[in-house]
Amino acid sequence: MIRRIKLHNYLNGLWFSLFEYLIVAAVLTPFLVFYVVHGWTLYALAAGGVILNCLTMCGFAIASIRRREQSIGLLRFARDTELRKRVAVDHPHLSHDTLVLGVTVLIPFSMFVAVLRDGGIGASKP
Repeated sequence: MIRRIKLHNYLNGLWFSLFEYLIVAAVLTPFLVFYVVHGWTLYALAAGGVILNCLTMCGFAIASIRRREQSIGLLRFARDTELRKRVAVDHPHLSHDTLVLGVTVLIPFSMFVAVLRDGGIGASKP
């Protein structure tokens, strides 16, 4: 899971990934508060899990930014056909990895638990 997260952040851009998931967490936070206030435990757990998964993605982006790691970014990726071809060759399972990330961020706590199992935010390069 850590490899997938780091690759996602590298390809999309560290700052884009950070803000992408921060926005989702920010949008869901009022719902979490509402569910907690009204005692809707199941919904609160679901919203909290998705928020925690988003913050896990943000944690990796922040760690990479602090280490001044390089990233490609969406604009460069969209404009450079040679780069896209090279990425497709280097990462033939990229579509599958993107699907896994998208699904796990929506399943409460799944990404957070998978990252803990893989070794945490400071583990391995993409």
